[in-house]
Amino acid sequence: MGLLWNEGKGWAFSAFLPSPGTVLRLFDVPITLAGVVRWGEKESGWEGTRPSDSTINTIAAGGGSDASRRKLEQFLPDEMMPTPEALDVYAGLHGALFSRHDWATFFSGLSASQGELGPEVDLLQAFIKERMLVEERLQGEVFPSGLREPAVANPINVLARYVRLPEPWPTLCQAGVSGLEQLIDDGLVSRAQVFELSLALELDFIFHALSSLEAGILKCWREITPTLEDEYPLVALRGLMIPMLPRIENGRVYGPYNGFLEMLRDRFGESENTWKSLSVDIPVRYEEIKGDLENNQSRWDLLKKWRHSKTYPSFDVMGALVERRMPSSSAAWGVRLVERAARALDRFFVGHLRYADKHYGPDGKEIVVRAYRRYEDLKVGADEPPA
Repeated sequence: MGLLWNEGKGWAFSAFLPSPGTVLRLFDVPITLAGVVRWGEKESGWEGTRPSDSTINTIAAGGGSDASRRKLEQFLPDEMMPTPEALDVYAGLHGALFSRHDWATFFSGLSASQGELGPEVDLLQAFIKERMLVEERLQGEVFPSGLREPAVANPINVLARYVRLPEPWPTLCQAGVSGLEQLIDDGLVSRAQVFELSLALELDFIFHALSSLEAGILKCWREITPTLEDEYPLVALRGLMIPMLPRIENGRVYGPYNGFLEMLRDRFGESENTWKSLSVDIPVRYEEIKGDLENNQSRWDLLKKWRHSKTYPSFDVMGALVERRMPSSSAAWGVRLVERAARALDRFFVGHLRYADKHYGPDGKEIVVRAYRRYEDLKVGADEPPA
């Protein structure tokens, strides 16, 4: 039944609370110190001689020679050399069957290094910390004596109570993994139904995380712009995530990143603009010295790649595009954060599409899109199992 969060044994429990590294990778956030350095070189133009990636990761683990540390310190911008406390952030990014300890290390390292994620992610942090507590109860119920053997005959059924799946999936979970295989053999349950169950389990965390992030962004946005509902009525009506949900039109699949670009195309407003109007705002390299024809073709080619999830823009390019599209707007910071969420959801969606195409053929994409559209009906509540 395993799909994306963890292809190995115990994937469903990994889906309940994925590791920090797994989550941050979706958002294009570097999860190793060497990754931070590469990101700085690519996104911020850091230049100079530095230690190799392997040496940098050795330094992050507390090792490395004094000479290597000095070289790294000289390469990094002022005051960017991480303290021992900050290095704890990287120590908590690697996944396990249960991930609350990794998250605890990540948050404590972030706090010790005086790192700040911003008030717009306060609700997201609160959701993750609440889920850490619930995971502890879940582990205690299923594996009270360690992770060797579960203490219950049907762990998936226990997990389903914590995830609060809608029918018919709780009933299917009561059969257990082996029972589901027998129901499939007997023709009482289809493999497509089991696939939908797997998708529901995998999407539970990301749906709740995105809902928390959306609520945090809108809360801060309203504090900055009290007239939000008047300036952006569609945002007030539909939110920021629903317009990004994938859809199928005329047999063609449109993913979450395309949905974000549609919102940016229309400046998060009511009037629909053209793709051409969006493309001309895309910054391209050396645009000052190239002609309009060459620049416009480069922009159009980039936009097509973004819409079809072939690649994603660098954060510098997206920041410049947002500024050109919505100059001096109080919404720009929120739009950039929504873009991060869009690329994360798009990566997840593309992964599910590939899995579905491999195992379910042409019908698989409809199952995946339907599973993602469930976000519209999601009722986000406390992660408490029913009494």
